[in-house]
Parts: sequence; structure tokens; C-alpha cells
Amino acid sequence: MRVSGQQRETEKTVPHNVALEQQILGAVLNNNNLFHIHCGPVRAEHFYEPTHGRIWTLMAGRILKDHIASPVVLKGELENDPGLKDLGGVSYLARLSGAAVASFALADYVRELIETAERRRLLEVAEEIVGAINSGGTSSDAAAAMELAAMSVAENAPVARSMSLLSAHTKSITAINDAYQNGAVGVSSGLRDLDELLLLKPKRSTVLAGATSMGKTSLATWLSYHAAKTGYGVGFVSLEMGEEDLANRINSIDSRVPYQAMDRPLSETLFRKVVEAAKKQEALPIEIMSDRVRDIPAILSETRRLQAKWKPEGDFKGLGMLVIDYLQLVRGRGNAFEVLTQVSRDTKSIAKMLNIPVVALAQVSRDMSKRESKVPHLGDLRGSGDLENDADNVIFCHRPSYYLERMEPPERADDRADWEDSISASKGTMDIIVAKQRMGPLGTVRVGCDLATNRFWDLQTQTEVDF
Repeated sequence: MRVSGQQRETEKTVPHNVALEQQILGAVLNNNNLFHIHCGPVRAEHFYEPTHGRIWTLMAGRILKDHIASPVVLKGELENDPGLKDLGGVSYLARLSGAAVASFALADYVRELIETAERRRLLEVAEEIVGAINSGGTSSDAAAAMELAAMSVAENAPVARSMSLLSAHTKSITAINDAYQNGAVGVSSGLRDLDELLLLKPKRSTVLAGATSMGKTSLATWLSYHAAKTGYGVGFVSLEMGEEDLANRINSIDSRVPYQAMDRPLSETLFRKVVEAAKKQEALPIEIMSDRVRDIPAILSETRRLQAKWKPEGDFKGLGMLVIDYLQLVRGRGNAFEVLTQVSRDTKSIAKMLNIPVVALAQVSRDMSKRESKVPHLGDLRGSGDLENDADNVIFCHRPSYYLERMEPPERADDRADWEDSISASKGTMDIIVAKQRMGPLGTVRVGCDLATNRFWDLQTQTEVDF
């Protein structure tokens, strides 16, 4: 394999150890059982040589399925790999087998492999930070980016992969006792049935997804309003709307004036309602982040500022929630899929780092509109980075009436009557679908809603939250 002068200079400065990678691969090729004993934390991206990463992916895939991974078996799957050809072809697999490290030393080699990969990642982040500063980024954004990178490295560091039953019981009983003494931990939605199914808990990331016009932003606005009214500070990253537009949405909850009407001249009566609502809400602890806060380091930096500003005091609990509207608009480097994958992971990191729930809005795949059933499911998030895997919770907004009203009316009288009944029954409602919840149940809650004024209520009681 020919190596350019520039590549040699890069290899001098980038931490790597190709020989160590070869010996790890060889050891596992010779004895697949070593994979389970020592190599649980190893991932393809830990390998500096891309071909080694691909070999590892194939090996791990076979071993996890209880299939043999040997040079002979892998030969057929890798013989057309261009990277392997540059390294000498399929005979390279036999050379790896011959270079195997002794099994007693493999654990140390694995630790060194991962630490070397982590040093490479920190260097990459440092280069990005320098680039951001040189292009006008702030020092606080740079510090936030470094903090995110450090946390990511810490999360991926090798840790003990087992815990005694006694330790697990101790942690569990402590959490149960805290809930018993202080009540359920989490931010309430103000919707009883939804709270019974899902609370927005600290350190948890929740993806709030749905198709266009389903009411994602309306629900996020309501959640923010209710959290603020019950003593939590809320940071709202509004990447789609300006500050005034979001303020109008929040105003409409109390004024009962449709937020879209606020862009046009109002009657004196409606104007007074808007002014009265604004006065009522002036002390609400909601901070709207401007459109200059468009990447994860800036979001983390600004959220940290809010956490320092909002000290818990009396009934006020401090920063309680971060909302991002919406994930696909957060900036990053790489193609859309790569950016969304990184943003998804970093959003989870912010939740853990700041000990708050993060609610991140997301659009579902447009392919959903092409199928007969318009009810969203987790598959509609595929192609959107790793949203489905990274999120602790995934909830979907779905309004059946929206689709029913756009159907061609049935010709038969009986069918038409059923269609009209279905529209009538679902009008002014939203199905909130809890499609994923770590350590919690799944289900669907139907609530009442008026999207024009961003208000939600429990259908069983037919009453709205009264503050």
C-alpha cells in the first residue's frame, strides 16, 4: 500500500498503533471465545486502520450469532474489499492470525486500543474548536464543546461490565425510597393520563416526533408553559420560529386568542386579552434561545448559563427542562445523517450532564404519508441518525381528524355517516403515543387539544388545568 508524504505526516501526529490492532484481531480470529471475555467494549471506530474496523464488524457480527469467525470463513466476505487488497489481499487475514497476541495480554491491549482511539477523538474535537474560534465562535461555546467531548470519552471508557445483585438492590432501593419520601421524580405534563404513563425525568432525553401539522410545537409549548407554572425553569431552543412567534404561542394559552391571529390587527377586546396574558406571564421562567444558538456547543453553553442563573429557592426548583425545536435544524459537520447522529448523542449527553430532562422535537420520514395507515411508529425515525436508539423515550403526536378531513368522502350513505362520526369523535383531540420508554410502559393517551391556542386537557374530566 503506497502512502503519501502528507499521510506519513498525519500518521506521525495522530495517535495510533496498527501493530496492536493486528494482534488484537489475530487473537480473536484464533480464539473466538476471547471476544466475550475481553472485547465487549471494542467497536469498529476504535481501529485507526479502516479495513481493521470492517474486519472487526464482520467478526463481531458472526461471533454474536454464535458463528465461527476465522480467516477461512471471512475470506469469502472480504475478498473484494478494496482496503484489504491494498493490505495484501485475503492472505492478510492469515498474517493477522499469525500476529496474535497471547490471550493473557489481550485485556491490556484492548484498553490501549480504546485509549488511543479516545485520544484521537479528543484531538479531532480540539481541531474543531480551534476552527470554530477562528471562524467567530465564542470561548463559552468552545468550552462547552470540549466538555461534551470529555463526557463522551468518559461514557465510552471501559467500565466493569457486571454488578453484584447486592449492589443492584442497593441502588434500586435507594431510588424507590427517594420516590416514596419525595413523590415521583419528574416534570409533569399537566395531563393526568399522560403523567401516569410517562414523566419527564432528569437525565432522560425524549424525542417528540410527528408529521407536519400534527401539533409537535403546540405540545412542546404546553409542556414548557406547564413546567414553568409549576416551578421549573425552561430553556427553549427555537430554531424554526422567532422569539416573538413563540411568545405569541405561549400568550395564547392564557389569552385564548389564536396565536396566528396575533399577526393581524386585533379588536380592542382581543388586544386587551393579549396584554393581560402577557402581564400574567411576565414572571414565567422561560428563556427563548435566539437563532444564533444553532449548534450543540452553543446550546450547552447557554443552558449552563441558565442553570447558573436559576438557583432553586422556595417553590422554584431551578432549571427543570430543555426543549429543542427541532433536531433536524441543529447545525453540525458532515452530511445530514452524520450531523443528526451526533446531535442525537450530544442531546442525551446534555440531559445526563445537567441532570435535566431534554425534549427534542423531530420530523418523521415523509414516506409515512404514502402508506395507508398514518399512525406513526419507531420505524418512521429510521434514516434520522440514531434518534430511536439514543433517546430514552420516544413519543409521537398523531391527530386522526387531520387525515380524516382530507379523505375523499365515501359515496355510500352508511360509509359517509361512519366517516362523519369518526371526524366528530376525533376532532379537537390528539393521540400521544409513547412508542419507547426505558424502564416504563408503552401506550397511547388521547387528550383534548386546541392547537390554535396551544391548550391541552384530559378528556376523561373534560377540564383544563387551572392555575
